[in-house]
Amino acid sequence: DLKALPKLVTHLNKVQIEFRNIMDGIDEENAQKYIDTYSKLLAEVEKIFCPPCRQLTECQQVLLQSFAVQGNHSFVDPTPEESQVVLFTGRQDSSSEDESDEDDMPDLL
Repeated sequence: DLKALPKLVTHLNKVQIEFRNIMDGIDEENAQKYIDTYSKLLAEVEKIFCPPCRQLTECQQVLLQSFAVQGNHSFVDPTPEESQVVLFTGRQDSSSEDESDEDDMPDLL
């Protein structure tokens, strides 16, 4: 593992210097590439550094941004049955509301 250490340190230094450009450059076309790369990098960094540290945080931020971009550009086409809307009639049983509060936190006074 010591042979890979200089390469890891070089990559981490590059991440630190170009962090803003990396974050701004994540888009839907390259998000999966960043996820693959930074997942491996994070696994290696976790072996060396203890949290909290800049190296771990930067890798996590790149992963978070990559997953966010993928999530924002994903498309789900629900079936008509899944997209049924239930109308709210405005009537609610007040006694059931009081009981549900007690059930949510039974041990709290």
